[in-house]
Amino acid sequence: MSKNATARVTLQNASHSACAGLRSERQQNLLGPEDDMWATFADMAEPYEILIDGHIVGCCSIDDDNQLHAFHVSHDYQEVASEVLAHVIDTKKISAAVASTVDPAFLSLSLTTGGKADPVALMYTLIAPTAQRESVAVRPASRADHCAAVEFYQAEIGLPRDFLERFLAERVDRGELYLVEGVAGEIAATGECRVDPRSPGHAHLGLVVGAHHRGRRMGSRLMHTLTELSRARGLTPLCSTEPANIPAQRVIHRAGFRCLHRVFRIAMMPTQ
Repeated sequence: MSKNATARVTLQNASHSACAGLRSERQQNLLGPEDDMWATFADMAEPYEILIDGHIVGCCSIDDDNQLHAFHVSHDYQEVASEVLAHVIDTKKISAAVASTVDPAFLSLSLTTGGKADPVALMYTLIAPTAQRESVAVRPASRADHCAAVEFYQAEIGLPRDFLERFLAERVDRGELYLVEGVAGEIAATGECRVDPRSPGHAHLGLVVGAHHRGRRMGSRLMHTLTELSRARGLTPLCSTEPANIPAQRVIHRAGFRCLHRVFRIAMMPTQ
């Protein structure tokens, strides 16, 4: 490659299917399963093909906040990957890169090129299953529960309603949402066992405990229940949480999970 490689780099909008080969190559280079929520955000972002002299050499996604996700350059062009990244940052005015320790190539390039790195998710894997026997009764959610589940999530975690409607409909249809009911039949807590085709053999766990049911070991019992449901299906449980959510981290650690990876948001400044 000549020293003018970046002058020959272009970006063009693409479909996710057009980048399938490069995405598969990237997947093979990962050190483990990605956090499925952040991987979903990458899938929802605008996909781009990266070309040099008209040949596709890489792919990436850019979200509405100009954050870069899933940046990958093929093996044959690794020697100019840093220059290609700099070109993408300049051309698209990238504000930050979202990369994890599961993807060391993208993470190292982002850390070298960017500025401050802030962890946005701690990623856990079940390492030391506990002998605790405390569980909680759950039932799979049905379509009839969808509206109540949306209201529950919106009240407890405040995510946008349109996102929750789509997200929870998919969880219900795939049998991945479980409900814990209170004495009056209301939703006291929810649990998720999400199976992501990008990480076969694993289940991504998530739970939300209603404000009126916290402080009663509900979270610990529900995490144990979800863990056992996953293991009964031959799946290795995974989960993640925000760095500031100390109560969730305690629940996760007590259930035998250990933090092996992290997701970072690395601030980017256009190069001069």
